[in-house]
Amino acid sequence: MTKRIVTGLLGIIFTFLLLTGCSKYNDYGTLTVKVLDPGNDTRVLVYPYMTDYDELPPIEEAAVNINKKSVSFKLAEGNYVVRCKFGYGSHQEQSVQIRSGKSVTLESNSKGLKRQ
Repeated sequence: MTKRIVTGLLGIIFTFLLLTGCSKYNDYGTLTVKVLDPGNDTRVLVYPYMTDYDELPPIEEAAVNINKKSVSFKLAEGNYVVRCKFGYGSHQEQSVQIRSGKSVTLESNSKGLKRQ
């Protein structure tokens, strides 16, 4: 009888902890890229930070122009390489670390792509 009561109580406690004790973490952060002087064909590309990342397709991509000078991405926690690619062939790059629930802002100007 005692064993049955203990087993029942443990089952109730386990179920309670499973339903209420485990919180859901926000494993995403926000990356915002501001381009101060975008050209006609300026794109922001996001790659995972790894060897030969530029041989892979970007995991995120967005266009910026005179009317839309900034873009934001919701990214999983981790390390990334951000590339601003301009229509005339040049580009700027910056590595960035995204942390859960945090925001990171990068700014592209004539001196490069830097953390703001």
